[in-house]
Amino acid sequence: MVYQLTLAATLTFVGYTFAHADPNGHSDITKRFSGSWFHPREHPAYDLFGRADVFPAIGTPEWKAGFPPPLISTLTADQYTPLANLKPAWKAALEAAVKAGKIPNVPQTTNGTYPQGTNANDKSVCSAVNKVCRIDGDIWEGPDGTFASSFDDGPTPATPTLLKFLTDNKVTTTHFLIGTAILNNVEPFKQIVAGSNDLAVHTWTHRAMTSLTNEQVAGELGWTMQLIYNSTSGKLPKYWRPPTGDTDARVSAIAREVFGLKTVIWNQDTEDWQISTKGQTFALALSNLTSFIDTHPKSPNGLIVLEHELDNNTVGVFMQGYPDIAAKGWKFASLATAFGGVYNSDASLFGGTSAASGASSTSGTTSPTKTGSATHAAPISTFTCFSAVLAAMVFLLVT
Repeated sequence: MVYQLTLAATLTFVGYTFAHADPNGHSDITKRFSGSWFHPREHPAYDLFGRADVFPAIGTPEWKAGFPPPLISTLTADQYTPLANLKPAWKAALEAAVKAGKIPNVPQTTNGTYPQGTNANDKSVCSAVNKVCRIDGDIWEGPDGTFASSFDDGPTPATPTLLKFLTDNKVTTTHFLIGTAILNNVEPFKQIVAGSNDLAVHTWTHRAMTSLTNEQVAGELGWTMQLIYNSTSGKLPKYWRPPTGDTDARVSAIAREVFGLKTVIWNQDTEDWQISTKGQTFALALSNLTSFIDTHPKSPNGLIVLEHELDNNTVGVFMQGYPDIAAKGWKFASLATAFGGVYNSDASLFGGTSAASGASSTSGTTSPTKTGSATHAAPISTFTCFSAVLAAMVFLLVT
């Protein structure tokens, strides 16, 4: 009797392990990620990306195929066509959102300036650049008492240094990733995916988003999401941050209504991105960071400090300032985890309900405009059920 029970349990365990094994060289990603940065599998945004189950390994020619060229950022706006060559599902979702009146008709900027007669601070335009108008639902402040950590512009050659520091200190962060940087820095990106940090969108080419057409905005977001989706066994990020904070009512609406993305800005800026290029120094950037940590009130809102993983200088500013965060009584958390919570079970990771998923849905992350009603059952269900049935059959046979 003990033998039969042991055999049945073993077969069930084997089936469960097989169900969790990743066939795409992604190192069991689902078990590793917290679930805070990506949508549950029933989210309608997945309908726009094919709901695939098999993905090419990161860095292979198959993985790189089909994306806009990495050097497209060198092109002028009138040459900027590949990004606007949207996948049919993206184009249909964008057109549906426009037709439904969900995308405000805000004029494009030129060199950061709206056409004459347009009030950038009016609620109908609501440019984030001036830090005057805030779009309802966008994230600007951290939760009470929390240093909500994130880094822009990765991956870069400095990314491994940042990751090692985070790992050594047993903390995580949110990486706002540039699509072209992923293609150009494959090994650092592999390290991000192999870790426990959170992934988010920082556009495909780091352009001024308000200067782009609706189709170009959708391309900047969609192609970056597609690459992250392909690289993480089918996970779609919830959050995006506009380069230089350049968004408005139109751009944020496209992110929200087409792709289900929540816009993230910040309430403090170390200006580390200007080190060595625009007169900023390491010492001044570090001084800015420590000043925010020391003087920013912990309530009613916490800190979101704009930081970058551009190079060893920008990463070094964070590393030197980090001990002061806990010393001053701040709770350090990855931004996506701070706002999205952590899923509590494998069922939640595959689209089950949890307190975290409920909280995130009420905090402003909305479903995109749907163009279909496809549903998707996670592969684990099939494999696990099969293994359980097989184990039961063997048990009955041997008894």
